[in-house]
Amino acid sequence: MDPTQALIDAAPIPTEKQLKRQHNMFYQFFRFMILNIKMYLLAKKGH
Repeated sequence: MDPTQALIDAAPIPTEKQLKRQHNMFYQFFRFMILNIKMYLLAKKGH
C-alpha cells in the first residue's frame, strides 16, 4: 500500500455538526471578521 494512501485513510472524518458549520455562511463571515481583526491588530502593533 502507498504510504500516502495510508495517511489519507487515517485522516479524521468530520462530523455532521462540523460539516454544517463549514457550510454556514454566517459562521464563515464571523470567522472571516475575527481573522481580519487579528491581522489588523498585528499590523497595528508593528507600526
